[in-house]
Amino acid sequence: MKCINKKCGAELPDDAVYCLYCGRKQIREPHPKARGNGQGTVYKRGETWTAETTLGWRTGPDGKRLRITRKKGGFKNKKDGIAWLEELHSGLHPEGRRVTLSTLYDSWSTSAMLQLSKSKQGCFKAAWKRLNSIAYIDVGQLTIDDLQRCVDAVGDSYYSAKDIKSLLSRLFDRAVAQGDARANLAAFIVLPKLVETETEIFTQEEQARLWENFSHGNDFPGYLLLRIYTGMMPGELLKLKKDMIDWEAQQIIGCGLKTKKRKETPIVLPDVI
Repeated sequence: MKCINKKCGAELPDDAVYCLYCGRKQIREPHPKARGNGQGTVYKRGETWTAETTLGWRTGPDGKRLRITRKKGGFKNKKDGIAWLEELHSGLHPEGRRVTLSTLYDSWSTSAMLQLSKSKQGCFKAAWKRLNSIAYIDVGQLTIDDLQRCVDAVGDSYYSAKDIKSLLSRLFDRAVAQGDARANLAAFIVLPKLVETETEIFTQEEQARLWENFSHGNDFPGYLLLRIYTGMMPGELLKLKKDMIDWEAQQIIGCGLKTKKRKETPIVLPDVI
């Protein structure tokens, strides 16, 4: 093999640990990482050292994400620069405490959100993914236009936009209560119009075909018929178990979903079913 020192390049025995000519160690040892991602960097500029770190992100006029940085120079050595970064990120330094939608969501999603239904939690988790472009901007620097852009990105989807607005409202309520924001800007978000579509019901002729198909031993039409005559939702049908059925009272108890009233109200089994 050849010496890894480019200026030397002498031919060496394959098991050589050191170069016989320049003394360079032939085994490259990786340097241990001093700081993790997001903890900043320290570099030399002239005779002094400069420390720089990213505190967050903001949206520029062209819609691109821009870094919010803090930089300080004039350190006599690298160690002093690292100490300043550690102080900044520990929250001891006044510039280090920043509240973003991300910090608010991290706190809320592990506390108050857990009190909501699994379905609602899922909606808010999906809504949170749409806030990535503004998640790391200081809440005090966010504008109504910033929030509106996130909502407009979902297009005409009223319910998706509504979930985003609801999530932002909850996060801003926390920020206002802590004194990190002056007002709940989510209240000014404009939602797309809700386009109500009429449900196409099964005609009498179609229902007759389902009954005929079911009578020939096909199970699937039975599920459709059960939903037609009871009003069960797909999730309720999937949740249904034998012990939920009271044959004598002709009721299904315990498989209701979404609202508290629907969960408590038995589903009536008509005679035809």
